[in-house]
Amino acid sequence: MKSDQTIDLKGSKILIGDDIPANLNILRDVLEPQGYKIMVATTGLAVLEIAKRSKPDLVLLDVMMPEMNGFEVCQALKNDSELEDIPVIFITAKDGVENLMEGFSSGGVDYIRKPFQIEEVRVRVKNHLQLWKLRKDLLENNQQLEREIAARKEMESEQKQLLKEKERASAAASRLEATETLAGGVAHDFNNLITVILGNVSMIRKSLTNDHSCIPMLTMIEQASEQAANLTRQMLAYARGGKYQPEMIDPLRVISEITRLQQWNLPNSLKISFSGDNLWNIEADIAQFQQTLMAIISNSVESIGDKTDGQINITCENCSKEDSLIQRLGETENLKGGNYVKIAIKDNGSGMDEETLSRVFEPFFSTKFQGRGMGLAAVYGIVKNHGGHILAEASPGQGATFTLLLPASDEIVEENQASFSVIDDDLKPVTDDDVTVLIVDDDEPVLSIIEQLLKQHGYHTLTALNGQEAVDLVKAYSDKIDLVLLDMSMPVMGGAEAYPIMKKARPDLKVIICSGYELDENMKGAIQDGADAFIQKPFHFEKMISEIQKILKTPV
Repeated sequence: MKSDQTIDLKGSKILIGDDIPANLNILRDVLEPQGYKIMVATTGLAVLEIAKRSKPDLVLLDVMMPEMNGFEVCQALKNDSELEDIPVIFITAKDGVENLMEGFSSGGVDYIRKPFQIEEVRVRVKNHLQLWKLRKDLLENNQQLEREIAARKEMESEQKQLLKEKERASAAASRLEATETLAGGVAHDFNNLITVILGNVSMIRKSLTNDHSCIPMLTMIEQASEQAANLTRQMLAYARGGKYQPEMIDPLRVISEITRLQQWNLPNSLKISFSGDNLWNIEADIAQFQQTLMAIISNSVESIGDKTDGQINITCENCSKEDSLIQRLGETENLKGGNYVKIAIKDNGSGMDEETLSRVFEPFFSTKFQGRGMGLAAVYGIVKNHGGHILAEASPGQGATFTLLLPASDEIVEENQASFSVIDDDLKPVTDDDVTVLIVDDDEPVLSIIEQLLKQHGYHTLTALNGQEAVDLVKAYSDKIDLVLLDMSMPVMGGAEAYPIMKKARPDLKVIICSGYELDENMKGAIQDGADAFIQKPFHFEKMISEIQKILKTPV
């Protein structure tokens, strides 16, 4: 127990109830010099009234009083939740065990006998005040401890919830990453297959007259191949295969234009609203940014269906690195800190249940029927590839909100930015009997069809199945090779590794980068280091021939 000096009893409130004024005066004279605040009452009802008003720390209560005796007053105090803990000491001249037992049964803690023994009164009052103070402190400490435990449990619950969110996000990210890898590989292989199909169609066309009955069928094959190529481009976007042409853009201008164009194509019953002002610029591929916006709007249009009051609201704002959303996503989604442009697209469509919401960014997933395309999966890949994040929120019957976060930039938008070589559709194939082209590709059907087409146009050809073979041929044939068609993804040695070696051996060598993937950092690096153009598979071979001719006519 604490020592006396550690418990300050001065100012403690003591209520004395006795119907004899002389007794009240004696007790006041004994206790007031101890620093206690004394209150007195001459009836039981007065004791209860003062106790309710003043909340004393101790009650000295005469047993024999008018209106209510001391035992009845004590029971009334104990029945009051606000007063039940106040200690009561009875004052009595009565003796006997029964009298004592009745007092303790009513809730009393002690007795002081009349006539008063001054020192006994002081000691008993002091002891019970100390016990009361200790008990009160203990209750307060317990309550504080309970509050701290509750706060800790709440914090632990929040941490567990945050951990669950992280685990869920990690599992979803792992699942999507695996799907991205698969989608990228499938898209690359499909692009090679489509290249072979288009190459053979091109060769067959050249062997037929324009009015041949097979020409319409070849056209249909080309159209189907174009549709397949468009799908692979979406798959590559989902697989984060690279920003094709990143540039500094004003998102407000792009969103405003998209909103205006989309409204023209929508029924009068569906309205698109757009709000936002003074947005930061972003570095993005403008075509992919447009694709992202249109895909989300199309999804909203489908969700709204035939509603007569369809609404799609697009709101834009700047989000600084201090924003709570950015900080939360930094914890749960590993979003990099910094400033972001936030674009929220909200509709009042049919919404989604929790299971649908968890799969909304998976390729080919749809609540309508399977095989509807990449859609939102491509959006997910594009946003991630731009260093951003996309959130989907929805509930059945309550519509959906897709929120894009794209890294902001303080750079100024420049008009007519220079880019790498672009293929001109108006150029026609030109035969050149003295040109040798080195074709480098690990896919033998692709290698074969390109070789046949180039020979058909009068070019000499050399072929290599990987970068190492290409390097060896460039060194062996020296000035005889005029141009290289260089695939980037190959075994043994890839195009990115082979390119600088070939350029070192032949600084004036013309090189066209080819790939079934979109333009990535390696390809952009090769272009910055002097590669003459980039052609993404699948491509029309007439365009390839035109590009070769244009580059060969360009001075070194």
